[in-house]
Amino acid sequence: MVFKKKVVVVLWSFVKIKSPDFKSHTTGAMTLGRGCILNGSRKQKLNTRSSAEAKIVGADDMSQLIFWTKLFMEAQGYKIKHNVLYQDN
Repeated sequence: MVFKKKVVVVLWSFVKIKSPDFKSHTTGAMTLGRGCILNGSRKQKLNTRSSAEAKIVGADDMSQLIFWTKLFMEAQGYKIKHNVLYQDN
């Protein structure tokens, strides 16, 4: 993979409504500028009382991926221009 410019890492995080056991479902997708390079979906490990709290937990769950990708790309010699996390509201 060859990047001529600095890399922009973008991650989108989406949270679905709570299930009967009060655990929401988080979905995320990551791109390095074009196309999705990583996507994932998982049930949250925490019980939350509101959808706003579930969205914060979901963003936190997915933020681990963006930090790991930033460190990995820098270790490969690429410069990260922006590291962005978008959260639904």
